[in-house]
Amino acid sequence: MNRVPAWFPRQVLWFTWTLLVLIAAWLIDVEFLLPGPRVNISSSVPVGLYWFTPQHEVTKGTIAVVCFDGWAEQFMRRVSDLGAGPCPSGIAPAAKVLAAVPGDAVSFSREGVRVNGGDLWPMSRPLAQYGPQPERTITLARRQVLLMGLNRYSADGRYLGSIDDHVIIGSWRPLLVF
Repeated sequence: MNRVPAWFPRQVLWFTWTLLVLIAAWLIDVEFLLPGPRVNISSSVPVGLYWFTPQHEVTKGTIAVVCFDGWAEQFMRRVSDLGAGPCPSGIAPAAKVLAAVPGDAVSFSREGVRVNGGDLWPMSRPLAQYGPQPERTITLARRQVLLMGLNRYSADGRYLGSIDDHVIIGSWRPLLVF
C-alpha cells in the first residue's frame, strides 16, 4: 500500500505559502527596478496587470512609472494615497501617462489641460480642493515632461505643472486591464 508520508501535507502547504508570498512581494514592487509583472490598484491609470520595463526615456502616451522628488514629492504626500515604498524619498512609485514632452505647448485653464491646442485631456478640469490654478500656456523645455492621470481625482500635471524627466524610472505596458 502506497502511503503518503506524514510530513507531505505540511511541506506542500509551507511550499505553497512561501511561493505565494514571494509572488506577492514581486507584484507589489519589492524589486521595483527589475523588469516584470506589476499589479496596479490605483486610479491614476486603469486597474490591472502591467509589465514593468526599467528605462528613463519613454515616449508620449506611455504609462510612465515615476519616483517623485522635491516639491512634487511633498505635494504627492499631501494629496495622494501613495504609501511607503522603495523610491529614494520613501514613497511608492506612481504611474502616470506621459502627456507632453519637450517642445509641446501645454495650456492650463479652468476647463482643463490641452496639449498643442488639441482636445482637453480627459477629466483634467482642476478640482477646487487644490485651490485656484492659474490659466497659462507653457512650452516644455528640454528634459521637461507633463504627467497626467486618467481620473478626475488624480494628483497630476494639473497641479504639478511640468516636471523634470529624471523622475521617470520606467514604463508599464498593459497586459490585462479592467
